[in-house]
Amino acid sequence: ALETPEEFGAIVVKESDGFQVRLSEVAHVEVAAADERRSATYNGETSISLGVVKQATANPLDVAANVRKTLDDLTPTLPAGMSSFVGYDTSVFIAESISSVYETIFEAIVLVV
Repeated sequence: ALETPEEFGAIVVKESDGFQVRLSEVAHVEVAAADERRSATYNGETSISLGVVKQATANPLDVAANVRKTLDDLTPTLPAGMSSFVGYDTSVFIAESISSVYETIFEAIVLVV
């Protein structure tokens, strides 16, 4: 199990052409005071929570797809006993809304013809 900031910082978050990017290179990893307002649990166990916020001009469906792909690539490199999952994804609602609009347009075309 990972216990120190150095151990968490050593997690490889991206690997390309033989180069590795570690968590400590793209994030600040530290031990902080336990604060219930900032703690995360999943199924009753302590966990790490990470939020991804898209830029104003980014496509939320593309961002969500890229996050899922990155998570799929990252998960096999996690230490034994660690897993990952997407807890909340607003792009699901956007995709459903788009699908609903297409269905409505199709129904309107059928009714007009």
